[in-house]
Amino acid sequence: MTGAAVPGRQTRMLKILSRLQAGGGLNATQLADQLEVCRRTIFRDLSLMREAGVSVYYDGVTDCYRLSPNGDLMVAPTLESHELTTLVAALHFSVLQVVPGCSEILRQSTAKLLSQSSRDMKHSVARLVDSCSVRGLEDYPLQATHVVHRVLQAIGLRRALQIAVGEPGAAKPLRTRLCPYEIIATPESWEVVGRSSHHRDVRTFDPRDIREAELTDEVYAIPRRFKSRS
Repeated sequence: MTGAAVPGRQTRMLKILSRLQAGGGLNATQLADQLEVCRRTIFRDLSLMREAGVSVYYDGVTDCYRLSPNGDLMVAPTLESHELTTLVAALHFSVLQVVPGCSEILRQSTAKLLSQSSRDMKHSVARLVDSCSVRGLEDYPLQATHVVHRVLQAIGLRRALQIAVGEPGAAKPLRTRLCPYEIIATPESWEVVGRSSHHRDVRTFDPRDIREAELTDEVYAIPRRFKSRS
């Protein structure tokens, strides 16, 4: 390995680490495309990172690489002023503001993001937050917002939900096991897309029609052939 290649590889591994720290997970093809190298190079870099003590593991369920939550090398990424401002604005313009509990979580997240920022940056973001508001779901039923919260939890844990859906003209609600694949939100409405055990197919549900939503222990995976409807 030449002297010039070493700094380049170190820089690339730092970029890989930064991308994995974001938490979403990426597979070798995605990393190779983003860093403009071949998959074989990514595999070598990941191997060297493990040898250096970075806890990188392959998540077979979601087909991506992740950092172990117990890893010691978890350094918070540094955000530029415009990146931080945009991220905070996105948080406070989010329609998740109407979901019970989410508003407080968003405020806590903002505080953590700003913990290492300068006083001027904190004042700047505070002014921004005071100027942000979300409208559109004032009349959204409280039960439906609880359902949305439970669906978000299920997607994050990849655990199925047992739901009861009220259908027009039906004497009793339909009960089915739902594996939620995605949730689509607009300022006016929400849609939950996932596989229903009763229908044996992927269906779209309006959270306002879901009367009950209980988390189960059943773990599921989103099929690779599934195409997002958003």
